[in-house]
Amino acid sequence: MFGKTGYAYVAEDMDRKHDEVKKYIRGALDNDDISPEDMNIAIQKKGLFILVASDPIETGDILPLYYTRQAIEQVFDIGKNAADLLPLRVHGLEAFRGHLLLSFLTSAAYIMVNKMLKKSDVCAIGAYRILRNLKCKVFDTVIVVQEANRKMNDIAKLVKLDFPTSIPLSCGEKNPGS
Repeated sequence: MFGKTGYAYVAEDMDRKHDEVKKYIRGALDNDDISPEDMNIAIQKKGLFILVASDPIETGDILPLYYTRQAIEQVFDIGKNAADLLPLRVHGLEAFRGHLLLSFLTSAAYIMVNKMLKKSDVCAIGAYRILRNLKCKVFDTVIVVQEANRKMNDIAKLVKLDFPTSIPLSCGEKNPGS
């Protein structure tokens, strides 16, 4: 491939095949133009995919690698669409790496929170919009967190978060005796 040695791995994902066959049959049953032989040929191809690599891979590692790649692509998709990963306007390699790290962490947090909220009527973005209204009062030695409303408490419960009533403020002061 492109002047280099490549390896093509043909794999069949049985879960994916099941889903694809079910979807195909639902559509094909309403179509009188598809013969049983054509349906059989189409069904045999469902769930198949080819993974191309530049290195040899153990056959037992094919599916895990494929789904790891798919998960990474999902994180970058969320990063581009929900975390404003692009366009990048950074000056220098270190700024780029820092931006990429923060965007990746933000995307990972978004995915985790979305999974925790799966059985609720709110998604991660909606939860963040609600929680951003939780206010604090800052005093010289302490930050006092105002009382959360019912929606905020419901979200906190789902994501296993406890709101503190206050946060001590040290602002870089050294502890006595240190």
